[in-house]
Amino acid sequence: MKTFKQTTLFLFIMTFCLGAFAQIKVTEKKNNFAGKMVNALFVEIPEAEEKEVMKEFKILMKDYKGEVNKKKKQYFSINTIIQEISNDPITVYFSVEAKAGGGSILETGFKLSGGFISSATTPVQYKSASKIIRDFAVKSTKAAISKSLETALKAKDNLSKQHIRLKKENEKLNKSIVVNKDKILRAEAEIKEAESTLTTNNEEQKKKEAELAAHQKVLEEIQKKLGRIK
Repeated sequence: MKTFKQTTLFLFIMTFCLGAFAQIKVTEKKNNFAGKMVNALFVEIPEAEEKEVMKEFKILMKDYKGEVNKKKKQYFSINTIIQEISNDPITVYFSVEAKAGGGSILETGFKLSGGFISSATTPVQYKSASKIIRDFAVKSTKAAISKSLETALKAKDNLSKQHIRLKKENEKLNKSIVVNKDKILRAEAEIKEAESTLTTNNEEQKKKEAELAAHQKVLEEIQKKLGRIK
């Protein structure tokens, strides 16, 4: 039963994931990078927290041998080797902000020697960069939802343990009630028997008291007879 419930929850999460992944789309907009408005790639990452996305994107840049720096609250990775885009080192500008309602928005700008890539001027490089960003967004979304799934499963396991404990306690209480009811029935039977015996005892006491009174009179008559002999 536990495995069935976990599977059901997993399928529900995965259905949600498929919907979330279908929504992940890289778009091209202008953004302020390197002190001017340049072409940039935007992607919304469902479920993933801003700090986690920033941390993981820094790691991705370092995987590409980039040196991550920060200037005036803006991050950029210099000497970044992304062969899918260029054989020469490039600079990648990036920022992350929390999305209203949950999730994050990743904004990136890929600067080649001749300027920032765009779908119009560098379509091949733009396509490669777009794929890298979307793959990263999908991976980040999967990680965030997997974390949510893990948390949900742990919470469910705790609830199941609490439920099992309550069931055992319920069984124990019911057994106690049965045992004590049996004790009460036996005690009531003993009380009835004692009451019946007490009634008989009282009646026999009265008879003995009458017998004692009668015998006392006999003794007194005998004593009188004895007293008259002189």
